[in-house]
Amino acid sequence: MKRHHVEILDGKSISRGRPMPSFGIEQAPAMADHRRNGSSQKEFKLRPMKKFDGGRTMRTNDDVHVSVSMCPLFQTIVDTPQVQRLAGLKQLGVSEMVYRNVTHNRLEHSLGVAHLAESMARALQRKQPNLKITGKEIICIKLAGLCHDLGHGPFSHAYEVFRKIVKKRRELEEKCSSAESTLDDGWKHEDASLMMIDALLKHHGMAIDMDHLDEPLKQIGNGIDAKQLFAEYDLPMEELSKPDNVLTSRDWVFIKECVLGAPLPKAGETIKQSTSIEYIGRPHRDQEFLHDIVANRHSGLDVDKIDYFARDERHAFGSAGNIHGLFIEEVFVAWGDCPDPEKCFRCKAHYHEHKGKSTEQRKKIQLDLPNNERQLDLHIRPLMHLMLCYPEKLVTTAMTFFINRFRNHSQLYTHKAAKSAEYLICDILALADPFYRISNVDVDDEDGTEPLFLRISEAMKDPKVFVKLKDSIIDVLELGAAENLVLQKLIKRLRCRDLYKCVVSRSIRPGRGGDVRDSKEPFVHKDDKALWGMEEEQIIEGLVETRGEHQGVVLNQENIIVEMRTIHHGKGDQNPVNFMRFLPKEKLPLLKNDIANLPDAVQVDEESYAAHIPRAFAEYTVRVYCRGSVEEGELLSHVFAQMDNDLKDSPICTEVPYGMEDSKSNAGPVQLSQDSVGDFTPSKQSSSQSSSFSDDFIRSGGPGVTPPRKTGHAKRKLLDDLSPTTGQEEVVLEGPSFIQGEGIRSVLR
Repeated sequence: MKRHHVEILDGKSISRGRPMPSFGIEQAPAMADHRRNGSSQKEFKLRPMKKFDGGRTMRTNDDVHVSVSMCPLFQTIVDTPQVQRLAGLKQLGVSEMVYRNVTHNRLEHSLGVAHLAESMARALQRKQPNLKITGKEIICIKLAGLCHDLGHGPFSHAYEVFRKIVKKRRELEEKCSSAESTLDDGWKHEDASLMMIDALLKHHGMAIDMDHLDEPLKQIGNGIDAKQLFAEYDLPMEELSKPDNVLTSRDWVFIKECVLGAPLPKAGETIKQSTSIEYIGRPHRDQEFLHDIVANRHSGLDVDKIDYFARDERHAFGSAGNIHGLFIEEVFVAWGDCPDPEKCFRCKAHYHEHKGKSTEQRKKIQLDLPNNERQLDLHIRPLMHLMLCYPEKLVTTAMTFFINRFRNHSQLYTHKAAKSAEYLICDILALADPFYRISNVDVDDEDGTEPLFLRISEAMKDPKVFVKLKDSIIDVLELGAAENLVLQKLIKRLRCRDLYKCVVSRSIRPGRGGDVRDSKEPFVHKDDKALWGMEEEQIIEGLVETRGEHQGVVLNQENIIVEMRTIHHGKGDQNPVNFMRFLPKEKLPLLKNDIANLPDAVQVDEESYAAHIPRAFAEYTVRVYCRGSVEEGELLSHVFAQMDNDLKDSPICTEVPYGMEDSKSNAGPVQLSQDSVGDFTPSKQSSSQSSSFSDDFIRSGGPGVTPPRKTGHAKRKLLDDLSPTTGQEEVVLEGPSFIQGEGIRSVLR
C-alpha cells in the first residue's frame, strides 16, 4: 500500500501527496499545547481523524435505505461507546413479545435518521439555493440525526416508566435515600441525549466552550485534534483546513438544538424547566427551519418518524414499511403562520398583541430585532416562521402518514401484551434497584475521578454509568442475583412469556369535540367522566373496596396495575395536518425568490380532504392488569365491571375475563351487569394458591410472584414444584448479595 509522508506539528498537519493524513500504529501521535484565555499549559497526545484507504467515504448496508454513507467525521462519531451503546437497545423495547421479528436496535434507526436528515437537507440545498445551506450545516444535521436517541434507557421508554414506578412506591423510596431528590426532577430522555453528546466529545478529548463559540472545540484531553475536525473532505487542501470547514463549539450547540428541535436549556435547567427563547447555534430567523428536519416542533412530521414508522412496520407487519420518499424530495421552505403561537417560544410574547391581525397585516410589521439577529432585507413577521412545507397535492399523503402513526401506536407500541411485558420488566428493575449498583469507573480514566456507584434509577445522572446501562441489564441480574428468588422468579416469568394479564380494557367515549379535556362537552356519559377523572391509585383503591374478597379469592391492591392510555394521530385530539403548511401549484415558482419574498404557505381546508379524515383523532382507554393468579384476574375483571356499574345506570361491555376464553360460549365480549357480577363464581381452587403481592413486596422489597403456568389449557394447572401448599411455613433465605457488602432477604411462600 502506498504511503504518504505526513508531518504533524502543534496539532497542524502538512500532507504531501494527499490532503488527509493516514494514521496507523506506526505513526507517533503529536504532542500539542492548547491554551485558551490564559489557562495553564498542558500537553495532550493528539491525532487526526482516520481516513478510509478505499476512498474518502465509507458506506454501510441498511435494510430500509439499502446503504448509508459515512464520511470520516461521521464514522469518528459512530465509533464511540455512547453511539455503539445503541446497538444494545432494542428499538421497540419488549414489542418482540408480540411481533417476534421486531428485534432491530436503535443504532440501525439512528443511522437511518442520519441518512434521511442528510437527504432532506441536500434536497433543500439543491432546490432552493437562496436558503444558503452550507455543507457544514448538512453534516451537523446528519450528526443530530445520529445522536438524537443517545439518551434512551434500557427497553426504550420502559426506563422512564420504571423511574415513575420507583417514585410512586414509597416503600422503595424509603430504602433509596437519594431517590426523592433524583426521581422528581422532570427528567426526559432528551436530557440524557444532550449529556451523552458531551460525553462522546470528551471521549475524543474535546468539549464545547460556550465562551468561545466560534472557535474549534476546547481540547481537554488526549484524542482527536479539535482543529482537524473537518466537516467536508471533498475539498482541495487549501480549503480543507480553513476555519469555516472546522466544526466549532457553535456547530455542536446547533447539533444539540437540532436534536431537541428547540433552544438549548440554560445551565442547570432540564428540558422541562427550560426558559430559553432563542437559538444559539444558528440564531438567525432565516435559519430556523434547519432545526425542524430531525425534530419538527410544528407538525411532528420529521425524518425521525419517517424512518421509525417504515422500519417498525417492515419488521412487524412485513409487507408494509415503505419510506415516504415524497416527504424528502418534495419538501421546501416558505413562510407560514405559527400553528401554536400560544406555546411557541418565539411567538408567545407577541401572541396577544397580534392575534387578531391578518397575515397581510402582520407581514408589514417590523419588530425590534434582538442583538443576535441578522439585519436581513425582510420584515420579521410576528406569529410567522420559515417552515418546512409541502405541495398541496400531498395533503392526503400527510393524513395517511399520521393515520399510520395511530395504527402503530394502537397495534404495536401500546399493544396490551407489550405493555404487560413492560410492567413486568419495570417490576424486575424496581426490585433490583435498592441493591444493584453500576460503577462509573473507566479504564481510560486518568484524572483520578473518585469511583461512583449509582442505582439503576439514577444511572442517568452520570454518562459513564449510563453508557453501561443497556437491555442486557436483565441478563446481568439473572446471572448475578441467584440468591434473590423473588427476582429470579420474575425473570423466569419474562423468559417464559408468562406475562401479567390484561383483564379489562375500557374505552372512554369523548364528546362531540373528541377531547376529554373539552370543558363544554367532554364526555358522552357521566360514568366516563367519573372514571377518567380518577387517578390510577384511586381506581385501584376503588377496586379493592368494591369487592376485596369472594369465596376465598382475595383482591390484593399490590397485584393491580391501572393504565390510563391515550393514543392519537400526533397532536392530541386535533388534526395534525392542520399544523402543516402547503402551497398550491401556481405558487411553487415563487420558491426561487429571495427569503424576504418567499410565498406564504397556508393551512388546507379540511373540506377538501374530508373523506380521508378519521372520525376522531384520539382514543382513550382504561386498562387493568393483574400480577396475580388466574382466579384473581377473573375476580378483578368482574369487580371492575361492578365498580363501573356503580358509576352509571346501564350495563357495560368489557373484554372477556382472563381464564374464560376457553368457555363453551364464544359469542364475543360478555355483557356484564350488576346482577351478572353478583352471580359470579370464581374457579374452585384453594385460596392458598392466590398469590399475595403485598406480603412478598414488604418482606423482600419487590413484587410478588405467581408460579409459572402452562398455557393452552382452560384450567392452567400450576407447576407442582413451585406451588405453595396450605399451611406451609415461610422459608426465609439470607445470603450474600450480588453487590458486595449488601444482603438480600427473600421470602419463598
